Amino acid sequence: MTIDNKASQPVTAPKVYEAINAVQRELAITGIAKNKQVTSGGNYMFRGIDDVYNALSVLMAKHNLIISPRFTDRVLETRVGAKSYTLYFTTLVGHFDFISSIDGSKHTVTTYGEALD
Repeated sequence: MTIDNKASQPVTAPKVYEAINAVQRELAITGIAKNKQVTSGGNYMFRGIDDVYNALSVLMAKHNLIISPRFTDRVLETRVGAKSYTLYFTTLVGHFDFISSIDGSKHTVTTYGEALD
């Protein structure tokens, strides 16, 4: 009869999920304030992308979490604008690898993007 020592040891989740949860937990407590104001075309408060980056970068460093973006399937089309100038319409697929710097475990989130410029 053999004993499987692996079965008796507790199963631990990859560290990436622990790190993502820790960042979420702290962000839920502190939040990111809407401290910028739009006055043209409306009057409302908003949080800027730099506010988000600044809040997340501290928490990610604290919890050993890295985000590594990759982009694939880029398609560029040209279109003619209302005043006969050229517009560039771009679509792509973004893959964001959330990686734990402790054990190298990874979780990938995929999203789609488009822009017209």
